[in-house]
Amino acid sequence: MKVAIISSASFQKINFAKLIPQNTTKVISSVPEHLNQSIVQYADVNRIRFVTKNLAECENKWQAIEQFCEQCDHIIALWDGQPDIVKEVIDYAVGHHKSISFFELDSLLYTEKLDNLGRVMLPSTIRQKLGNPDEFSLELEGTRMILHPLDKKCVFCSQVEQLNHMIIHHKSVCICESCLHAISQIRQKKTASLDAVFILIQMTVILFLLCLIFTYLTIQMPIILLFILTLNNQKIITIVLYYGYLSNISITLS
Repeated sequence: MKVAIISSASFQKINFAKLIPQNTTKVISSVPEHLNQSIVQYADVNRIRFVTKNLAECENKWQAIEQFCEQCDHIIALWDGQPDIVKEVIDYAVGHHKSISFFELDSLLYTEKLDNLGRVMLPSTIRQKLGNPDEFSLELEGTRMILHPLDKKCVFCSQVEQLNHMIIHHKSVCICESCLHAISQIRQKKTASLDAVFILIQMTVILFLLCLIFTYLTIQMPIILLFILTLNNQKIITIVLYYGYLSNISITLS
């Protein structure tokens, strides 16, 4: 199968191995020079015929677009949404019912390598699409790393000054000083309320234990008093018997 590839200049690094069909026998390329080398390498590794044709430099643009589309079985168009030659190729292919796959910036998978310091470069097209943010939050989801542009405004009041970066539920967010102070006061009031509840529970437990002790003593007190009286009575009887015994001895001696 013959495949034609055309791209806008905004695209940086593209993994063409995921775009070009496996049964491709010839590639006709009309992409910027910084992307062309990747297609050449892919064609060499897979032994695919490779032809370069720059449509933007052709004198008769409409004739060049027609030849470009008619010489292939399938067209791959990488379009950044701007009114350029890629848009005209897409319009021609759709109008003439040609087989075409076109991709926008948001739908492409970029491949980047780490440098010696473990850093990775974000393509300028992606940064521009996101509004050129200078800070990102990194989120781990299984084996995937997800980058989120850090929104530099308070998540509660949308203020953009005096911001503090915080991690909430594994996500980096911004909270302004006033909202942070309000949250701190709410937390202190909540802590004070919890302390008061804890003290009340302690006092309730102590009163309950005192009631149990009082109840126990109330029930056991008669038995204890009876036991004490019994002991005292035994002592009295013993003393009486002892003195009676002594009296008998004295009478006998007399």
